[in-house]
Amino acid sequence: MKKILRFLISRVFWFSLLIVVQIGIFAVILFNISSYSTYLYAAFVLFSLIIVIWLVAKDDNPSYKITWIILVMALPAFGVLLYLFVQLDVGHRYANRRVQESIVST
Repeated sequence: MKKILRFLISRVFWFSLLIVVQIGIFAVILFNISSYSTYLYAAFVLFSLIIVIWLVAKDDNPSYKITWIILVMALPAFGVLLYLFVQLDVGHRYANRRVQESIVST
């Protein structure tokens, strides 16, 4: 009985249980989203076209623009998300703000 109780309160049990729960939630979400996959894909393609038009009009290095255009057009969902992640640079801005706040406070 003590072994079972010790196992139920162990980190390995809870970690494994949470992983299984996350996989289950992911499967349910994926199953529910699959009915909207056509609309999601069309939205990503439309959004990728908007980003490509914006990239072409942007005054920047042509090799930089061509690289992003190829990535965004070849993989619409992944390319759009990666481009937004890299260009918005949310994590860097937050880190820079924290550094500036710590410099000002000292």
